[in-house]
Amino acid sequence: MYKFDKYNHGLHGDPHPQYNASKRYQYATTGAAPNNVLKLMEVDFVYDGNSGTNAQRAGIRRMRFSGDIFTTVTNGNQFIGNLNFSAFVTPEKDTTIPLDGFFRIKMSIDWKLQSFNDINRNNVPSIVYAFVTKLDYKDSTGMNKYKMKLYATTNVYDNICLIPKTLDIDMPYYKDYFVNNPSYPMSNISTNMIEKLDSIIKPYLGNPGVSLDDVYKNNPGAAVFTSDHISNVNSRVTIHDHSKLTNNDYYAILDNSSNVVRLQNLSSTPYTLSQIILNDAYQGCRLAVIAEGNVNLVSLPQYSVSANPYSLWLKNATSRKLTRGDAIELIFINNIWVEFNGGGTNFSLQG
Repeated sequence: MYKFDKYNHGLHGDPHPQYNASKRYQYATTGAAPNNVLKLMEVDFVYDGNSGTNAQRAGIRRMRFSGDIFTTVTNGNQFIGNLNFSAFVTPEKDTTIPLDGFFRIKMSIDWKLQSFNDINRNNVPSIVYAFVTKLDYKDSTGMNKYKMKLYATTNVYDNICLIPKTLDIDMPYYKDYFVNNPSYPMSNISTNMIEKLDSIIKPYLGNPGVSLDDVYKNNPGAAVFTSDHISNVNSRVTIHDHSKLTNNDYYAILDNSSNVVRLQNLSSTPYTLSQIILNDAYQGCRLAVIAEGNVNLVSLPQYSVSANPYSLWLKNATSRKLTRGDAIELIFINNIWVEFNGGGTNFSLQG
């Protein structure tokens, strides 16, 4: 008996689509760090689907994805999480988003199985990175084409398995009509979910692990988004001082597991810090700030909802200097960071 497939059983209608919606993708086993990064998939995005050749306009406008991500090569506890992301191109520019403001992505992993000792961020089993590059091709609306490459870190001598659960795609369109592209499976209306996923995942299943440094080198000019930091890894927290502060003077990273912003001053000159702009801060959000250099924190003279958003209102409305190892805790209330402990606690940072 012949194996049923779309060519001999349901070519025009595929009466059993439930069998085309689940598949297990297992990637290569990595070695020791730093060569512990695997490429998961690659997807092209384009807004207008009418102009250019089939190859030029090959892409999708929006992709919503959800699936289980887990490890299989282990003699210990198995890590299982749910990877979710939504990526799309839009003509509505947002200047706060890296690259050019027309490509958007939100991404996270909800880990389901971890032991109590694994709650530290350093023990997170995998972090997914999206490297997004703006391509030279422009569609009839003047918007660029974008290429998104997803990579994931692994533990030492481990691999990654991915079981997609949800794939929802918006096709490129022209004058309010979606445009079919037979040359690109993701925007081909005749391909089912598995065929679409195969086209963006299967080419990379045998790829060996590489270092994260190599991934950066191989994607020059790319904007980087991660499952650990909702927006760009280098601008998840933006520091404003209204003086001569530059990106070479400080870096800021949010530790997602413990809500810690680390401020590093690469010179001995103290700088003035009057705002901490956290892109996805919400009312009641708590934040611990650790200084790794000299930072002069400027407090509002009084609490006011009309003050500049993300301003600081410190204890006793008093500005003060933090030195290496000093820390304060803040809470976001009415768009103002309010200190809510005694402050000045020394964490005795090493290094």
